[in-house]
Amino acid sequence: MEEQPWEFSKAPTGTLTLAGLLGAANLAGATWLWWEIQQIGPYLERTSLAWLAYISPVLWVYGVLFLTVPAVRYFLLGPRNEQVARRNGLRRDQAVYLSRPDARLREKLTFAQGFVRREVLGEGIYDSGKAMLDQRDLDAEDFNRRLES
Repeated sequence: MEEQPWEFSKAPTGTLTLAGLLGAANLAGATWLWWEIQQIGPYLERTSLAWLAYISPVLWVYGVLFLTVPAVRYFLLGPRNEQVARRNGLRRDQAVYLSRPDARLREKLTFAQGFVRREVLGEGIYDSGKAMLDQRDLDAEDFNRRLES
């Protein structure tokens, strides 16, 4: 039972690189547009391009967020994946310990075995590896059975 590390993205590396370049180009273009508008701002108000003065800050904020949000997520995944690796290491250690129990652990396992109650429901057992819609709803079937009787 090994926990899988968090993936940054399922996209191929080339696609991520292109997305980063697109974000950088957007940010550079928005910065250039904002700079140019600062230089010719008074002239723009007399033309039909006055809307550029209002949209350039929006484009700049979009470019910053486009690059910042994934970068923050990338750096937050590092410590999270270290925790996953640590937990997986602990699970492996425990599995080794349980596979070769000493006398004290063997005694505890034998004692605990007396409390085990096994119920096999057949094919209706819930499996977390399958989609919920592909499985039988045992609670609903039990409710309907009780309702009909």
